Amino acid sequence: MIQYKYYLALERAQGIGPAALGEIHETVRAVNISVADLFSCTEQELRGEFTFSEPVYKGIREAVTLLEQVDDYYAQMIEAGISIVLFFEERYPPLLHERLHNTIPPVLYMIGNPSVLSTRCAALLGHRDTSEKGIMIIHRAAQECARHRITVCGGLSSGGGSAAHASAIE
Repeated sequence: MIQYKYYLALERAQGIGPAALGEIHETVRAVNISVADLFSCTEQELRGEFTFSEPVYKGIREAVTLLEQVDDYYAQMIEAGISIVLFFEERYPPLLHERLHNTIPPVLYMIGNPSVLSTRCAALLGHRDTSEKGIMIIHRAAQECARHRITVCGGLSSGGGSAAHASAIE
């Protein structure tokens, strides 16, 4: 079972970017422990058992301090129906891995049917202060995507982001 809150805490820690998160995941998988086990290690145990870089050691220690805060945040997300897809899960979009490699967003947040992640997608993004002309362009683009069975994905910010989703649903 994936322990999402630990990965969320790591993602928020300074020094833990996508490449470091991948390194941590591969390391715990290789030695057959869970990411939660890292959080229970002392500094001495971490340094004695694992060969991470200094920023990763510091990031893990910081993630431990963030865990309680992240635990509350994660509970709120679950309650709101938000699910998480981590970069190493089978349902993570392969195209993101292919195109972005070590710069992928390690965590995707979503509401709805996760199977859409394996469909053709287009991200239609806009600033929350998108102009009327910008909203019109996003509206037409979203409708065209929907007409061609291309899933519209992106943020839900007020303005362009929400306009894209509303237009695709029409």
